[in-house]
Amino acid sequence: MNVLLYTEKSDYIKVIELLCRDIHHDIKVSHITECQLANEAVSRSLNIIILDDHLYKTLTEACIDALIKSQIRVIVFLPKKINIKRYLAFNLLDYFCSPLNWEDIDDCLRHEYRKYLMLKQVGPNDDRSNKLVVKTGTEIVVIKFSEILFFEKKQKSTIIHTHDEIYECHENLKHLLMRLPDSFFRVHSSFIVNFNNARTITDIGNRTYQITFGKEDVYAIMSRKRSEDILQHALDHYRMSFIEEKRG
Repeated sequence: MNVLLYTEKSDYIKVIELLCRDIHHDIKVSHITECQLANEAVSRSLNIIILDDHLYKTLTEACIDALIKSQIRVIVFLPKKINIKRYLAFNLLDYFCSPLNWEDIDDCLRHEYRKYLMLKQVGPNDDRSNKLVVKTGTEIVVIKFSEILFFEKKQKSTIIHTHDEIYECHENLKHLLMRLPDSFFRVHSSFIVNFNNARTITDIGNRTYQITFGKEDVYAIMSRKRSEDILQHALDHYRMSFIEEKRG
């Protein structure tokens, strides 16, 4: 796995090198120029870019377009959170705001290295463009996105509900959502739903909603906070019906 840093801060480079060396010796860390960054984007490589937002203004429009179109994986270091708006179209693995929490960055890099190892085991010729690769216990499973109904967070585990199976993994919902296509929405702090497979949204009171998938006793919950942004979009763009709250 290669980690490529676009920054002028030597301290960042030194710390990332130490973190990656501690994770595994086969992780290569390189400091790159704007030209090399553009070349990486065009090559559509599987490398990870760590981008220092302080250098955003040095990027050409062509380089930014290439980063967006290639969907190369990017981690961003931000001086302030509001700047994240610049990167919403990027394939953003994670972002970190000053002052940087190096423990969180270490966790992120370890997570990406585990994913890298899993993908190596699955094999380079496997078509993963429409699949999710996760580790469940000692096994690595490949699940088609079209088979997934929803993800449910239960204590320290994440339950993956599909049409025919239920899987358990330990990835958090934030990282999972970054790897999922546009039909998946975070509808609750404990649920991510694939609206392509949702059938009904039922008002269960207090502006809280139950989402069903055509299977008995299988449902997700959409919170009041999330529903304000998502409910109308879901009904307008996906094939599902809305059931109002039953009163008296």
